Amino acid sequence: MDKNYDLRKRIMSLVGAAENSDINYSNNYSYIEDIGDGRGYTAGVIGFTTGTNDMVKLVKHYNKLNPNNELKKYQDALTKLSESKSDSHKGLNGFKKAWKNASKNDRDNFIKVQNYVLKTDYMTDAVNRAKEDGLSQLGQYIYFDAIVKHGPGHGATNPKDWSFDDLRNEAKKGAKTPAEGGNEADYLNNFVGKRYDAISAEQRADEDNNPNVYDRLKVQQELIKDSNFDLKLPLKFKMNDENFELTQNIINNFNDQDVDFEHA
Repeated sequence: MDKNYDLRKRIMSLVGAAENSDINYSNNYSYIEDIGDGRGYTAGVIGFTTGTNDMVKLVKHYNKLNPNNELKKYQDALTKLSESKSDSHKGLNGFKKAWKNASKNDRDNFIKVQNYVLKTDYMTDAVNRAKEDGLSQLGQYIYFDAIVKHGPGHGATNPKDWSFDDLRNEAKKGAKTPAEGGNEADYLNNFVGKRYDAISAEQRADEDNNPNVYDRLKVQQELIKDSNFDLKLPLKFKMNDENFELTQNIINNFNDQDVDFEHA
């Protein structure tokens, strides 16, 4: 996602539909729920979680932007939960309300801090790897969605624990990237297939039978099948058992400033 706000809006809308069932990404900064996935509270524009390090990084950066923010007092508790990868709410009494208050009363800083973590931990890596692999705008979206869902990192052997780099490495075993002289559709289908493997393994381990978790992958497979490598609008798709339509007029009415990642 170079400094192309139209592309950013399309990608953030697709990811927002998957993560928060809302294509208007501006609404998703205030989101917070425990969705029962073993990661504690899931919150914000791309689903930062209290059971992982991205929430700790978010609060630490927020403390720099606004030392008097309402989330500051939870830093120690979040650090302990992150270190143990716990889904517990221990030490987080009032955290959900504090998150909502920050979104309402300190919106500019709160968006900046979320976009900072989004950019540094997720977007930059996904886009750089997509360019290295010679992928299109569709490829950038698929990589970004993968790193949001599975997290950055590498080194896992069990598919349920695969992170973004693991998925990429596994996909390359079965198909060449365009940069290696391969066909983009074949490679992306293989990459999405590895995501099916990872999510299926995670579902079995967690005894979770929610079929909607595969919706984002089905959307990506349809885009590949249609050879929509430029993510051309309009897009009609289904996420979390809801139907969505993304048109140029809708995109034009979404907030540009909220995808100004350069100033996060």
